[in-house]
Amino acid sequence: MGKSHSKQTFTQWDLDRFSNVTGIPRATVERLYQEFITTTGKDNRMDKKEFRRLYKELYVSGQTGTSIPAVISDHDLEKISDRVFKAFNADGSGKLSFEDFVNAYLLISQNQANTAITPRDRLNFILDQTSTTPGYVTREQGQHVLDNLNRYYTYEDTTKTTSKTTVPPGSTAPMTQNSTSGAAKDAADQNFDYMFKLLIIGNSSVGKTSFLFRYADDSFTSAFVSTVGIDFKVKTVFRHDKRVKLQIWDTAGQERYRTITTAYYRGAMGFILMYDITNEESFNAVQDWCTQIKMYSWDNAQVVLVGNKCDLEHDRAVTQERGQRLADQLDKMVDITKHRICMVSDFFYPLIGGVENHIYQLSQCLIQSNHKVIVVTHAYDDRVGVRYMTSGLKVYYLPYKPFYNNTILPTVFSTIPLIRSILLREQITIVHGHSSFSTLAHETMHHAKTLGIHTVFTDHSLFGFADLSSILTNKVLQVSLVDCHHIICVSHTCKENTMLRANLKSSKVSVIPNAVDSSAFIPDTSLRPSSSDEIVIIVASRLVYRKGIDLLIGILPEILRKYPNVKFRIAGNGPKEIDIREVIEREGTEDRVVLEGAVSHDKMRDFLNSGHIFLNTSLTEAFCMAIVEAAACGLLVVSTKVGGIPEVLPSNDTQSDIMILCEANINDVFIGLCNAIDRIQIGQIPNADEWHNKIKNWYSWYWVAQNTEIVYNHIITQKSINLKERIQRYEQCGFVSGFVMSFVAIIAYLIFLFLDYNQPRHMNLIKNHFEFLANELIHDIFDYLSSSDLIQSFNHLNKRFTFLLSQRLLKIDLSHLSKTQYENLIHITPLNQISSLKISHKSTINILFRISFNLMTNLQILILSHISYIDLRYLFERKETFCIFQQLNTFKIQSTNFNGLDQERINVLKKIFSQMPNLRICQIPLMDVNDFDDLIPTCTLEQLIIDYCTMICLGKYNFYFDN
Repeated sequence: MGKSHSKQTFTQWDLDRFSNVTGIPRATVERLYQEFITTTGKDNRMDKKEFRRLYKELYVSGQTGTSIPAVISDHDLEKISDRVFKAFNADGSGKLSFEDFVNAYLLISQNQANTAITPRDRLNFILDQTSTTPGYVTREQGQHVLDNLNRYYTYEDTTKTTSKTTVPPGSTAPMTQNSTSGAAKDAADQNFDYMFKLLIIGNSSVGKTSFLFRYADDSFTSAFVSTVGIDFKVKTVFRHDKRVKLQIWDTAGQERYRTITTAYYRGAMGFILMYDITNEESFNAVQDWCTQIKMYSWDNAQVVLVGNKCDLEHDRAVTQERGQRLADQLDKMVDITKHRICMVSDFFYPLIGGVENHIYQLSQCLIQSNHKVIVVTHAYDDRVGVRYMTSGLKVYYLPYKPFYNNTILPTVFSTIPLIRSILLREQITIVHGHSSFSTLAHETMHHAKTLGIHTVFTDHSLFGFADLSSILTNKVLQVSLVDCHHIICVSHTCKENTMLRANLKSSKVSVIPNAVDSSAFIPDTSLRPSSSDEIVIIVASRLVYRKGIDLLIGILPEILRKYPNVKFRIAGNGPKEIDIREVIEREGTEDRVVLEGAVSHDKMRDFLNSGHIFLNTSLTEAFCMAIVEAAACGLLVVSTKVGGIPEVLPSNDTQSDIMILCEANINDVFIGLCNAIDRIQIGQIPNADEWHNKIKNWYSWYWVAQNTEIVYNHIITQKSINLKERIQRYEQCGFVSGFVMSFVAIIAYLIFLFLDYNQPRHMNLIKNHFEFLANELIHDIFDYLSSSDLIQSFNHLNKRFTFLLSQRLLKIDLSHLSKTQYENLIHITPLNQISSLKISHKSTINILFRISFNLMTNLQILILSHISYIDLRYLFERKETFCIFQQLNTFKIQSTNFNGLDQERINVLKKIFSQMPNLRICQIPLMDVNDFDDLIPTCTLEQLIIDYCTMICLGKYNFYFDN
């Protein structure tokens, strides 16, 4: 639907619908349409002059018989025509079709405050046309309307004394009541330059509502009661010759409304954090409110701390100096995001390894430093899509399967659309690739350079120069890093190796070593046996050739023969596992050599603490995180002297050192391990606590994050490398490789140009913005957990999931749960921590009747999908489930077709809604708009949503965005 579409005929149904919605006589509409066809000729398109004539005649006909003056000036017509042609003339021809004219008439009028047609009628008309006539509204037209929806959607109900401000579908704003003069003033100020959403937050009774009314209406009263949910006002101000429209939201301060109000944080550009100078408790709560801002708001939100009720100076409990000190502290706590970083690699969780741990730990520290961080990797089994980890770390598992050695098939061009969309929608400023082996990292960095995004690369491995595999890998690394802004290596040896392989200058490469989470590797000597009885040697490694497993196999029989009290525990798996088992069977040492298989990260601490010596036999290693983790647990380390290992731990062949180094051959490793066993036998055991503290001081992820941030700050000041400069640099890599990469870069650039034309870059930003608005309206910020993840998470309540439960509003989707899974779930789920519940199942009613709703004390949102009218009625009438309706603020029915409502069903729904005192948002599958007013008998409802309206806001119809 990217191209403009023009129908050749306007059907009789269209004319009838247009007449009914606008109130214009049917004969007038048909006469004008016939005149339009006759006047415009073959192309059936009008110019501005014809538009003004038709608009004026329709306007006068539509206001006849109403209290609205049926007069419109030529000046107003000129303004209207300019606005219409700017909004709907997508092809630049300077003419409009009759369908465009109808859309313009329904969406843009001379004065929205004096229009009898409600925004709901206008929108329903457009939606009806769109759903029956694909292409009726182009994406460009819909996008322009979407961008300006707020300014069009203020109107006055001529049949009532109060005015309303209706916020467009997909926004978080409910319908609220304001003064008539306020609405009229806002209507007069529809043309604004900027619009900002502001939230006033703080404890209850600090004066938020009084502050809002004083600022917006210059009024004050002492008769205010506590706000329930959300209140809303609009004020237009002038700043630097610009008209600025402020949407100011007053939130409830009570704890029981916290789950409602936090949903409105998303999209807020500023916060007024208020405390009462006469109330010490409200001042002490400021830190908690500030934490919520960091957790739920957008990254660039600004915060103003306000001490209210200064007229009560004689009752002051909080001095001005204390308020100033707190403001200075919060200025450091609530800081704008400095960088938006995309970590990308083929290697990430659920895999366990040095690269995976490095990405995760570095991302967590950067998030705590107020950076925006996402991770991009490929799919792992059924782990596809977007997942959230601790601290809200967003992980994209792209739908690409591993091709070789856990890396995707190198194609370059096939990943462009998806990577481009992610980088643009997340507004990434720095792409940080990891690992020379990662195909996804190299391709994403290549696409980022085409988009003008700065790139950083971290190399974690050492490579040779002679064999064919090394030659090919080194050439790929060279062409990938020749236009990279900066490179990070984990050791000085790794830096030298990378510089030689990729032909880099020393000034372009920095050394930032890995680190260890020392809190996860606390020594516990009680888990290891007495050295006089048994000496345990720990091996934790992938069982592959590069990790020197052949050396381990060579020394294993000799060590077991020489030391009868020595036992090996080997963790890991790989192709060399078969060779180890053959040695064990040949020597008959099954009881002294234990193959543990893969050990999960949360059990690695206990595994390490069960031994006395850690053995590392790697043939090549840039850093080796495993020996640092072992040293943190107090183990004596024996390692081959390869790569960057000598830089990691001190090893001067003294009794006080924690590591013994040996050459990468069987004899030297055997001698080194014998020395370590002898030291343990004579009692020269390292002081575990002392070495743990040393490792804690030497290797910290916060230090790694700080130094990485220095690199980010350095490269962000550099200019982006354009296509011409990139091609010039590729030429330095050799004739063949330079020609190939130049060709690839040009083709990729052309593909990006095509994508920019077909889906402009700003569309990704706007789509991301309105997806946030839709999430605010319906749920909180987390995607629903799938059934399998839900069961697995609740059965293994690890730190990540516990954090998610305690810090975020949990939304649960019980779709596709088997009976056994459900029975397991209801016994282990902390039901009181569930705030949003969605049930979509063929046997929905059976699941609903067995849920212990009385335990869901914090449930605010209930969404029922594929539920019949009979089931809904039965559910509501049962005592066991009726209690839940009393506390809901959002109730929705989706993917259900009631096939019209008879009076009996309407009466049942009336009964349901009338007994929902806290209901604020409702979505029901009704198709007849005339049933709305009769259906809702109470005044508690702030927003009523029709199914297809919500779907459009979510982009599920091709109205604003292609799905």
